[in-house]
Amino acid sequence: MLDIPELDTMICTQLHWPDLARCARVSKKWHAIVTPFLWSSFNCVVVSSNITQRQAFARLILDDYLHEQRQHQSTQSSHIHPPPPSPSLPPLSKYGHYIKILPYPSTIVKCLQLIDDPPPSQQPLDKQALQKPTPYDLMRHLYTRCPLNQRYHNMFLHGEDLDVDEYVKIIGEYVVPGLRDLIIVTTDDRYLESWKFKYLLKHCTSTLEYLSIGLDNIAYNEELDEMHQVVQQPESMPLLKWLALTKLDNSSEAILSWLWERCSQVERLELSDLNNLPQSLVDSLPIHMPNLNSIHLIELSLSDEKIAALLSITRNGWKDIRMAYFNELHLRRTHRVLMEHRLTLEELEIHNCAINGVQKAQILAASPNLHTFCTLEDDWFKGDSYFDVHSFIDRDPQTGELKTWACESTLKTLKVKITGVPILGSHGVRGWGMGGSEVVREAYPGQAREIQGHVYDRLARLTHLETLWLAQKNHAMDSPECLGMSLESGLHKLAGLKELKELGIEHLKTRIGVQEVQWMVDQWPKLRTILGLERQHTEEAEEAMEWLHKYHPEICL
Repeated sequence: MLDIPELDTMICTQLHWPDLARCARVSKKWHAIVTPFLWSSFNCVVVSSNITQRQAFARLILDDYLHEQRQHQSTQSSHIHPPPPSPSLPPLSKYGHYIKILPYPSTIVKCLQLIDDPPPSQQPLDKQALQKPTPYDLMRHLYTRCPLNQRYHNMFLHGEDLDVDEYVKIIGEYVVPGLRDLIIVTTDDRYLESWKFKYLLKHCTSTLEYLSIGLDNIAYNEELDEMHQVVQQPESMPLLKWLALTKLDNSSEAILSWLWERCSQVERLELSDLNNLPQSLVDSLPIHMPNLNSIHLIELSLSDEKIAALLSITRNGWKDIRMAYFNELHLRRTHRVLMEHRLTLEELEIHNCAINGVQKAQILAASPNLHTFCTLEDDWFKGDSYFDVHSFIDRDPQTGELKTWACESTLKTLKVKITGVPILGSHGVRGWGMGGSEVVREAYPGQAREIQGHVYDRLARLTHLETLWLAQKNHAMDSPECLGMSLESGLHKLAGLKELKELGIEHLKTRIGVQEVQWMVDQWPKLRTILGLERQHTEEAEEAMEWLHKYHPEICL
């Protein structure tokens, strides 16, 4: 087109499929340049609601399949009859190697089920020698025409998708070997035969980096395992760094013992939705996963003792711990184990777990390498853990001074929901919040201002903060304020946070106005995001946003 490959690529990648098709018909030169881009993806065709396009895609594969069968039959009969002149190659044979993006396998199968019988001129020479191809025959044929390393990078396999044996084998042979991420989920209403599970994992290669598997509702059958040749231990997966297991029970041990040998390089383990903890898991992990340094525990209905046992399995100490949605009401042993990892801990997230404010403060005070501490999730309300204001301030009862936290010079991300800050001027005032919710009132005049000042003093010590999210109780948005974030309330004490890039006040009732955002821009030179200012619904906040849009449009709101 322009005789400059880089410019040709820039142009073609911006064109839609119909435009590419028209360009390919301009000349032989244009056809050669455009064809790789025209064939690079079939996603838009296969997932289209236009049934004609989907049938055309299916017909493309069928024509190529029949061509191959005719060639095969011609070769077999050539010793009796001279072979007919070889027709030109069908499009899929010529251009299939250009395909880089294909729809999910289950979508391809549904598309191939739209095929009717081929016309007589395209049927095999000996119609009795070949039955009508199934969608799975055609699916296998399609994959033989596409380069392995360009088909898929991640795959989600649902139990319902794995009912058909032939489908499982095709996925194992042609899809799994090139994956970086693989998720296999069973369903409550059907069992997954163990050979299918092992067959898929057997074909995972050194490219796999993330593996997530659900281990409930697996039907174990040693005879089927032997028949499908999945009994022997598969080769190791050297790049597998993240292993996620869900719904383990005592019957999971057969799969786990088969899997461990492949997971020697795993560094992050995620366990979720557990009602029981197989002892073999606790015993085997330190042996088979010596490099573990990150653990995520989500939705566990386990006792404090068993959670503590899980946190004790690492050899070298945890760097990253995430705990969310625990049913256990007391986590004393778990807290003690967390404290044992204080010297290696770098990231800690606690959501909806029975770790109280005093325990959180103890962890912060004793963790010299901690750079991320989070009790708020991205959607702000879901699964948050409160941090009562007095525990967050963490004053020495003898001297009244703030205690020193070991992470003061390392903490970069802090996301917390602070509770218990009294409402300004509420001393002697009775009443309830919206919806009948109780709000905290001053025990004496000026207490609210005093407590807010101590909160600012604590935050001011975290001089390396880059991300700061603050919130209050969900029901207290009707309160005049929790932490006002106004210069009058003590915001000026945070002038030392020169590294701050993101401020989150999504669910914090503030008194931020033009004066405050001007101060922030001046004192926090790296500030690029203020989340939640538009939700303040005050005249001051509206004026502040207008000023930011006019003078600092680079700051995202």
